[in-house]
Amino acid sequence: MASTSAPTDPPPPDRRWALAAGIALATGLTVWLTWPVWGEGVPAGADMAANVVRLERAIELLGQGRVDGWQSSTGLGYQAFLFLGPGSGLLVGLVQVLTFGQLDDLGTIKLTLVVVLAGQHAALAVLARSLGFRFRAAGLAAVLSLLVSCGLGGAGVGGLFGVGLIAHAAATPFVLLALAGLARLRVRPRAATAIGAGAAVAAVAVTHVVSLFVLLLLVVALFALEGLDDLLARRGRGGAMAAEGVAAEAVAAEGAARRRLWPLLGLAGAVAAGLSAWVVVPMAAHADLRGTNTLFEDAGPARRLAELWDGTFLVRPYVALALAIGFVAGVDRILRRRPGAVVVVGLAPVGGFVAWALKELVPANAVTTQLPNRSWGVVGLLGLLPLASALDRAAGAGATAVRRLLAWRRGPVRPGATAGAMRGEGVLGAGLGFGLAVALFLLPPGSDRGLTRPAQPVDEAVELAAELRATVPAHGRIAIQRSPFEVAATGVAHPDFWLGWASGRDVLNIFNPESSVVESSVFLPEHLRGDADGDAVRLARLGVTHLVLTDPTTFTAYGESPSFEMLWWRPRLLLLEVRPPPPAPAPRSKVWAPVGIDVATEVVDEEHLTITLRTGASTDVDLAVASSPKWHAEVVGGAGTSSGAAGPPLELPVSASPVGLLRVTVPAGSSVVALHFEPDGWDRFGGAVSALTLGLLCAFLSARLVLRWKARR
Repeated sequence: MASTSAPTDPPPPDRRWALAAGIALATGLTVWLTWPVWGEGVPAGADMAANVVRLERAIELLGQGRVDGWQSSTGLGYQAFLFLGPGSGLLVGLVQVLTFGQLDDLGTIKLTLVVVLAGQHAALAVLARSLGFRFRAAGLAAVLSLLVSCGLGGAGVGGLFGVGLIAHAAATPFVLLALAGLARLRVRPRAATAIGAGAAVAAVAVTHVVSLFVLLLLVVALFALEGLDDLLARRGRGGAMAAEGVAAEAVAAEGAARRRLWPLLGLAGAVAAGLSAWVVVPMAAHADLRGTNTLFEDAGPARRLAELWDGTFLVRPYVALALAIGFVAGVDRILRRRPGAVVVVGLAPVGGFVAWALKELVPANAVTTQLPNRSWGVVGLLGLLPLASALDRAAGAGATAVRRLLAWRRGPVRPGATAGAMRGEGVLGAGLGFGLAVALFLLPPGSDRGLTRPAQPVDEAVELAAELRATVPAHGRIAIQRSPFEVAATGVAHPDFWLGWASGRDVLNIFNPESSVVESSVFLPEHLRGDADGDAVRLARLGVTHLVLTDPTTFTAYGESPSFEMLWWRPRLLLLEVRPPPPAPAPRSKVWAPVGIDVATEVVDEEHLTITLRTGASTDVDLAVASSPKWHAEVVGGAGTSSGAAGPPLELPVSASPVGLLRVTVPAGSSVVALHFEPDGWDRFGGAVSALTLGLLCAFLSARLVLRWKARR
């Protein structure tokens, strides 16, 4: 029977320009949001100064044709990118190349932060397209991603600029791109798609390994929800397909697609494993060098959701109401059995719940304890997808209503005017959608723009940094006392990291303790409470040449002790030189032994030290350097000979002391011992696997290009 319903207007064409406009608008708003960062100095985030020093070391290593090495800027040193991968450093290097080196190191790092933030918006738009969104809806997702600012890291300004979680933020675009590639793999099961998805997964592993585990749980949630969506879709269309006699063919086609999917998923996994082997293999092989995790408070999902609704967590006030409207609209689409609705609505809550459940089920694991907090940023971005879809439909409906109103007022449509009206409706719909998205970003109170400003130290802190730069020797080490008065005394959130950056000197205070095998010693600045003589010996053993006090109640105890010499004083800050009583060696020697020795140390660079010493017997000496099996020591002159003449290099045993210091067994007599840090067999093996994988991929892609070129001829 013929339908008696009135004909409906065709929808306006969905143009790519809407996606490009959304990404461009999000990028422009990001530039505005981060504009204060271009002021003088390092960004003000708590860990930002330490991260800047770390990335400056990455730039230095890249200039030497290397991607990893030893750093001594914080703690007692550690391999810079063993556990917190080199991905963010490589990104900084890429930005420096693309800007032709016209920016200094700090300027390059600041630009990289802006690129990372803009990359999150673009990557969410790509994921939206892979989940079946229209171009305009994907562009809206890019703009709406500005609404999320997670102080726990992973998304937005809060974690990136407020705390300084650069590696976590840099991994987020690749997490979203990996999800996009794997989602598209079900629709377009092609080898090229699998390779792209695998490369994105490898980028996550190389940048921030905890984000890799967040990605894995989201992938599991993605495929489970897609399976549920397929099941609901088959039930919804099963009767119609059977009536048309195509059910068997459709089922067979879906079965063939699923069978082809699994080998492609294996290919994506192999590509990811191969390309990331140069980072993952050494990381796994040297897991014993991993230090203590630093964890945010685990508030639990109920409290976090309450804070989300109040606008004190993840989003600003009133934004949660818009998210709830988008979620309700998405649930309505599920009830109407719209394709893909289950994935769009369920990915964020299911991913967040799985992260929390894993932590509850395996509470003592170093990875699962981090999953809930580390996943909130990405979960927040995914939670915007239902809102983007609903806003797209609302904008389209509004534009259609306007077009119909105008058509009613103008009377009959002239021939050839329909196409122009459709184009106008598309432009109007995009304008309405983007306008609402920008309003959601600008109108709620509590803008994060202030988080992007540079640090604003007080004058006394600036003077102290200059004094440290002039007084502390190039390879000396500073300990900065942690106290409740430190922020008021310096004007910065983490004066230990800021003073290290501003003075260009190493600090005992630890950044990224997960990478340091030395745990108790590097936290000594947290516990300086007045035991001046004892602290002087402990600091000297760790190679600390100078001490900065921020608690005025301890000034007298340390300032009047013969184990310290006062060098500089202000009412809220005090600089002392460490002078432990004999027989302790001078701190700048960086050597400590149980017997009296004569020692002199020359620090060539961060990875090369030369020690000249004389001992009465073979003994173990501890260096003020964290232990690692990649350190090697050899006698290059005078050891073990009565005449003192130089002999051939003699490899010396290197081990770890009970507290994690580098221990070298030296022979009796006069010795010149050279120590150097170098990659080991695991580094070379992982590098070889990644090089082989990259070579095979290049050969495969080259062969495809040649075949395609021949086919076109």
